[in-house]
Amino acid sequence: MVPSPRERVLLSLQRKSVDSVPVTCVNQTATLDQMNSIQVFWPEAHVDPSKMAKLAEVAYMATGLETARVPYDQTVEAEALGCKIRMGRKDEIPSVVSTPFKEPEDIEVPKDLLGRGRIPAVIQAVKILRNDVGGQLPIMAGIVGPFTLGSLLIGVSNFLYWTLKFPEKVKVVVSSAMSIAIEYGKALLEAGADVIVIEDMSASTDMISPKMFDEYAKPPLKMVFNQLKGIKVLHICGNANLIIDKMIETKPEAISVGFQTDIGKAKEIAKGQVAIVGNLDPVKILLQATPQEIEEHSIKALEAEVDLLAPGCSLAPATPTINIKNMVETAKTFKRS
Repeated sequence: MVPSPRERVLLSLQRKSVDSVPVTCVNQTATLDQMNSIQVFWPEAHVDPSKMAKLAEVAYMATGLETARVPYDQTVEAEALGCKIRMGRKDEIPSVVSTPFKEPEDIEVPKDLLGRGRIPAVIQAVKILRNDVGGQLPIMAGIVGPFTLGSLLIGVSNFLYWTLKFPEKVKVVVSSAMSIAIEYGKALLEAGADVIVIEDMSASTDMISPKMFDEYAKPPLKMVFNQLKGIKVLHICGNANLIIDKMIETKPEAISVGFQTDIGKAKEIAKGQVAIVGNLDPVKILLQATPQEIEEHSIKALEAEVDLLAPGCSLAPATPTINIKNMVETAKTFKRS
């Protein structure tokens, strides 16, 4: 019996045998092609749970990506705590433009966290997805990792300066961010998410050293993963070659890595402890490359025995549908020896 996309993805994330390598995306999946096909657009789909869910559902129908994933940005938690957000146009991902926080003691985890900002919309979108496609597609919900949320709340430049000069301040902020991730993650699982994806972009070695990852990012991630009982994926952008072992030590079921990371090396270090997700370049390959180049890069990842083939980060909104389909079709026809 052929497994459903949901079964195929969830089994693969748990390192179990499947009929073929699933092609998914654990980061944002929406494109302008998808928006035009159903006349649902950003920024409305960032705030309206029905539109948010509808846009998540079309990713599989339009491209074959085996996922139904919300939300489409990494500013939900920061906005809920009081940061000012630029929602952008239909082709722009929202961003934090200012924060009210200056010092660690300024940040308090609100008692009504789950009722603030767009958090209720994301939770409701997950419930809609569970009802609409829960038997067919894996429902993925993204949250922001503690170190990255800390950087958004304090300001990235200030926060990185603190890692060098005021380590105790960093740890206080990250502890608050950790509490937010746990509470929000539990609510998303309760709403029906199969997979929680923690995006900890600022914990990349493009931003901090492996030693700093050990000191600031790894402990709160371990606590979050320990508290969340669903399937967890840790996504970190950029070149993760120097922290693959440290990512694994946080105890997710899978790690998702950027195109700069050597999949073969990641698999060797993982030794079957976690599934490896990735890692096509979302810009130079999926957005801009020829069909032949997309096929070549997909085969390269598949031959390196990636467990789930996927973009190495969020899809660019302008990504052509045909390019995503090329990645999907390559995996369908690929046969491992």
